[in-house]
Amino acid sequence: MKKILKYKIALTSAFMMLLVASCSLEEFNPSTADLDIAYRDPAGFESLINYCYDGLYYFYGKIDGIGAMELGTDIWISESKEKGFALYGSDMNTELGTLKVFWQGFYSTINYCNMAIYYANEVNGYTEDEKNAKVAEAYFLRGWSNLHLVEQFGGVVLHKEPSSVTGPDNAPVRSTEAEFYDLIISDLLFACEHLPLNQGIERGRVSRK
Repeated sequence: MKKILKYKIALTSAFMMLLVASCSLEEFNPSTADLDIAYRDPAGFESLINYCYDGLYYFYGKIDGIGAMELGTDIWISESKEKGFALYGSDMNTELGTLKVFWQGFYSTINYCNMAIYYANEVNGYTEDEKNAKVAEAYFLRGWSNLHLVEQFGGVVLHKEPSSVTGPDNAPVRSTEAEFYDLIISDLLFACEHLPLNQGIERGRVSRK
């Protein structure tokens, strides 16, 4: 019995020593970099541009985008009790099923695009034309995302800067539809001017065509 007790005390002491020692560790994560540092490098900036395309999968590669884009017309009929999408009734809101994916996905895409646009002038290693060609993809995708939002929801909140700069928006204010379309047209004009005619073997990226 005494041996067991001594063994337990020794284990407890060893555990406490490890616990105390672990509290004083100074850790460093080499994979984490500040955004303004990460996006100064062309590879980091291009990874950000790639993220701008992430939402395409949810809107066109799965069923999530179909409800908002296709239902509510005379080509659909609902025989179930859940008639929200088919009838566009009063139960429609941004917490409803796939509509939540649509709503959050486009705002996420816009935020990535805003980040790319915000940090574009910080990138090193590009010529002016190369930089504009890259960031033009973000301008197009932001305009495309805002077009879907304003078509489906009218004048909602128009974001022009990334959340990493503005912080959380705890008091959102609606913008007008005209403000949405002004930014959409401006974004598409930039894209038309600076996008390459084609993207070579990288299929799926936006081009001037």
